[in-house]
Amino acid sequence: MGNEGYTETSSTSTLFRVLGIATALGSIAIATTIALVPPSPGKEPSMSDLVISSVALVVVAGLGVVLARTRLTVKLDDRLSVRLTPFWYRRSIDPQTITSATPIELRGTDVGGWGVRFGTGRGTVVLMDNGPGVRLSITGKRDLSFRRGDPERLIAALAGRGATITSTETRTEH
Repeated sequence: MGNEGYTETSSTSTLFRVLGIATALGSIAIATTIALVPPSPGKEPSMSDLVISSVALVVVAGLGVVLARTRLTVKLDDRLSVRLTPFWYRRSIDPQTITSATPIELRGTDVGGWGVRFGTGRGTVVLMDNGPGVRLSITGKRDLSFRRGDPERLIAALAGRGATITSTETRTEH
């Protein structure tokens, strides 16, 4: 691999972090209540009810932790790598196949919400919070837009690796 040209990692938004922690703690509180509060006489839950409730609460608590710990990492060395962890989304792009890189302003309300969005006419959007980002047009592939704290730095690094830069004027993504 060549010299590293750019790396930026961002955490999930404060809202998602708070929601994730609240979901995990709420699930733990409900599980503790179920375990410690005795049932009403004649209304004891069956073993299958307890197992199903316990599994559901563990899954919800786990999803809360995942939501609170989500990270978007963009790294450029020989290839541009965009990863949303711990989720499945990973994309690797040869910088020389990038036909344009444009700074944009991304808002969840404009692209259908936060997360990974696949939309007609706008390609793939990876968004965890609102703010500045980059839109890439890629030869033979779907466009890719994602949030970055310093889009101009990434665009300059891409240009240094052979990407075509068509505009440095920030625009809003729709």
